Amino acid sequence: MRESYEKEMFNADPITHWRLAYSTKPDFAADELPLWKKWSPEKRLEVMEKYRRYDERFQHKVHLIYKNYETPYIWEKAKASVLLKVQRDCMAARQKNKVKHVKGKKELVEEVIEEPPLRIIERRVFRTVVRQRNDALNRLWHLHLAEVSVFEDLTKEGVTLSEERRRKVPVVREQRNQENEKIKKALRDWNTMPNENKAETVNWGAIHSET
Repeated sequence: MRESYEKEMFNADPITHWRLAYSTKPDFAADELPLWKKWSPEKRLEVMEKYRRYDERFQHKVHLIYKNYETPYIWEKAKASVLLKVQRDCMAARQKNKVKHVKGKKELVEEVIEEPPLRIIERRVFRTVVRQRNDALNRLWHLHLAEVSVFEDLTKEGVTLSEERRRKVPVVREQRNQENEKIKKALRDWNTMPNENKAETVNWGAIHSET
């Protein structure tokens, strides 16, 4: 299956899979479509190495998901959720069966509705954790397919360039906020400064050279 997949990608049309043949996207709206560049051995090794890094990245994230859903915190959280649902269901059942018709008359009958045994609750907790883990794995798989279709370059840390940019957004925002605060502080200091000191801070030489 790996060989057939590689063969399909190797012989793919350049419009759909242009990243596998060109370093930058060609102009497909031109009068003539660019010729499909056959892979050289070096290009094939480069792309396969990139796929290998993507696969390592995916396997690492899968391992982290399995490791995360084996922690006691996740199991305790799932158990608390299951117990809360069991208690609510039992309370609703008691309210529903509180009034019972007997020979055309209404009688208040307090039926004993017990909570499920511990082994049933533990089984529900197990199924809940497995379902949550599988949902996380499915989300990771769809994200992995989307990333491979874009086929961005990976950094040395194994993150895509888009992820690297998103990581830098808070840092850049903080730097921008600090620069704005410095400008505001400078303006406040300038407004409270005496006129004599303002005149001393002006670069008159630069002003005269411009005029």
